Amino acid sequence: MAGKGDMVYAWTTSPDIAKVAECGGAVTGLLKYALENKIVDAVLAVKKGVDLYDAVPTIITDPAEIAQTAGSLHCGTLLLSKLIK
Repeated sequence: MAGKGDMVYAWTTSPDIAKVAECGGAVTGLLKYALENKIVDAVLAVKKGVDLYDAVPTIITDPAEIAQTAGSLHCGTLLLSKLIK
């Protein structure tokens, strides 16, 4: 069991995600797991558009498509709360 101040390292076990992940792909791997096991119906994620500055919000329902959202977009800022509203 982890306690306050403990550090935990995590990474994906999916080879498809690992190829494109920036920092281990743990979050993308968890999203894929949630879709595969019907824990969620869909995931709202951000994928790279034309270039680094083109962040495209997308709804993913197929676990096979979740790797498209792997990696960080440091410059693609979105106001997701406005999209959800």
